[in-house]
This record gives sequence, structure tokens and C-alpha cells, in this order.
Amino acid sequence: ADNGQNFGSPRATPLPIDTWAVVNDTTLFTGSFDGSNTLVSRTVTGGLTYSAGTTAGSQPLNSIVLSPNYDEDETILVSNTNGWVYWSNDNGNSFEPLPPDATSPPFTGLVTIAFDPVYGSNNTVYAASDTADEGIYRYIIGTRTSWENIDSTLPTGGMVSQLIASPQGTLYAANSKADGGMERCLNPTYPLGPTFETVTRGLDDGAKLAGLWLANNRLW
Repeated sequence: ADNGQNFGSPRATPLPIDTWAVVNDTTLFTGSFDGSNTLVSRTVTGGLTYSAGTTAGSQPLNSIVLSPNYDEDETILVSNTNGWVYWSNDNGNSFEPLPPDATSPPFTGLVTIAFDPVYGSNNTVYAASDTADEGIYRYIIGTRTSWENIDSTLPTGGMVSQLIASPQGTLYAANSKADGGMERCLNPTYPLGPTFETVTRGLDDGAKLAGLWLANNRLW
């Protein structure tokens, strides 16, 4: 509570945490694997107590992402390490795959996800995996029946390790292939096909990007 100068005593969790999403000072979601299923749990007491956990697939999670309008729509996306994406619009009390009728994973490998900043009006989400050459995909909940590949310019062998959408609508993707750089798209919702560009300027030779973080207008 003092900008990281001091830390309180550690608090035990029901299971080891693979990933989490912080809602506010007292509320967060955690994703854990119990050996058979993934459980998404919620605490509203700053980690003192947790919900029993809701099943979201049978593989460890890679990420949990909150809707831009989470306070109103209570919508959550989760992705795992085996090609699956799940969503919940009831505050994590239940999850279903995207697409809802999927019987096999739509991707392979470790999947990263992001909400479009105006998800509340366009129901658009994004996903990509760390499988080489698999690309970046878009899905419109309630409208489409499958994921649509929207990045045809990802460098050969590209492996996306992180997606993030800015409040202004720009979609960024970190390419974890050596010298892969970053993918940037100013119009990811464009119906006729978004335009991506690869950014490598300023990176050392052989650099591998592993993640992206956005604070105000600064990208890390």
C-alpha cells in the first residue's frame, strides 16, 4: 500500500497460482491447476479467503483478462496452455469455450488474449498463440462462429507471446521469435481486414520479446 516500499506477510492460497487478474484493492481472480482441471477463484478480501473455484478447462491457464467494462458486465476471458479460450459473463461463476460449440481447441500451444477497448459495443476479442506462424485472430461474440485470422503479415516463424489493446484501439503483439519485434495495428476491428506493421527499430540484434505492458501512453 506504499508503492512497493514495504510488503505485508504472505497469504496462503488454496492452490499454486498460474495467473491472475487484479480488479481493485481487495478483489482479484486467480487461475490454478489441481492436477485434473483449471479452477478460477475469486477473492474479495485481499486474499484472506477465496471462492471454491470454477472449472475452466482441463489444462493450466496462461492468462486471465477483464472486460474494459468489467464493473458493469462482469465479463472475463481466460486462455490456457493447450489452445483453448474460455469466457464468462457472470463474474466467473461459469465458463464456456469460444466458440461455444468447439469440441477441439481452436489454437495450439500457449494462448494469449485481449478485449477490444470498446468491447461493450462490438463484442470483439483477440487471441494468438506461441505456435510459429499461427497468426493473430479476432472473434465477435454472438456474431461469428469461428476465429478469424486478421494478421497476414506476421514475419515467418512468428510466435506471439502477448497481446494488448490500448484504450485508443491500437492492438499490439509481442513476437517472441528472435528479431521478430512487435506487431502493431491501428484498425483491428476493420471488417475488410486490418493492417499490421512490424516494429523492430531500437531493438538489439537477436532480441526476443516476451511480454507487453501498457501504462497511459507508454508501452513496455
